[in-house]
Amino acid sequence: MLITWSLKSEVRFEKFLAKIQMKNAPSIALFESLGFVEISRSVVFEEITYALEVNENIRERYLKDVKFHFRESIWY
Repeated sequence: MLITWSLKSEVRFEKFLAKIQMKNAPSIALFESLGFVEISRSVVFEEITYALEVNENIRERYLKDVKFHFRESIWY
């Protein structure tokens, strides 16, 4: 959701990072299916760092595949 929001808004990110516990196979599979790639592993913390580099291909994929409706809220 944050990725799609950033692509539809004026906020532009160049990269998204995710740190996932090595034994969390469902999350690893999810992030890999979203296009994230492994960039490092920490044996001490038992986690893998994944990155998604935002480029035109990623922008097109997310904007095409994900229906997104952004509504501004007023916070009091």
